[in-house]
Amino acid sequence: MKKIILLVTSITVFASCGPKKTETQLSTTPNQLTELQQADGWKLLFDGQTLNGWRTFKNKENDTWEVLDGTLHCKPAQD
Repeated sequence: MKKIILLVTSITVFASCGPKKTETQLSTTPNQLTELQQADGWKLLFDGQTLNGWRTFKNKENDTWEVLDGTLHCKPAQD
């Protein structure tokens, strides 16, 4: 039984050790894709500057979201 557990554990460890990602595969700049990611068909959901491409539920008009320092923020309620 110990040999089977050791064998299964060894196989699991070796199977989980894949090739390391290189710099060409990962972007080091926030919110930007590498050329390889773009070639693979990846697209950004947020450009970091505008709300272009984002919409509200049922496309209803509202002014609840804003972009601050490259991130999306929900504006506080105006009472």
